[in-house]
Amino acid sequence: MSEAESIVDADVDEMVKELLSIAPSAAKGLFHFRGGDAWILDILLHELHRAPVKRGTLVEVFGGSCKVSMHASRARFRNIVCNDIDSLLITLFRIVKESPEKLQRILAFLPYSREIWRIARQLLGNDAKSLEPLAVAALVFYYLNASFH
Repeated sequence: MSEAESIVDADVDEMVKELLSIAPSAAKGLFHFRGGDAWILDILLHELHRAPVKRGTLVEVFGGSCKVSMHASRARFRNIVCNDIDSLLITLFRIVKESPEKLQRILAFLPYSREIWRIARQLLGNDAKSLEPLAVAALVFYYLNASFH
């Protein structure tokens, strides 16, 4: 690892710590999702814990932000499936699972601006299938977090 890369990694780690200290609730999910179940997450998790299932499968059928899947007990459910019709969202979650550091590096250098938001919207609307999964994930994350939806 070069000296520049180690400086970037340190800066990214510092930013993550600072963001979590400012808004610890942000750790509950990657983004807010209209119609999502974040506001009843604690109730849902409590009910899931009470379910008479031992090492079963949890399927979040309309995944959206996948908050239930992310916070469900791994000790209680052998398989946890987050399903959604939006393949861009699924790509984001796959990259978060497989390559979180690479995604962090890309996002650390993207300032929030109207112009970048427009570019992200255009790329996701027209050319998403021609982009690498890491680029799609970064654009989806950026678009969702820079939008008022």
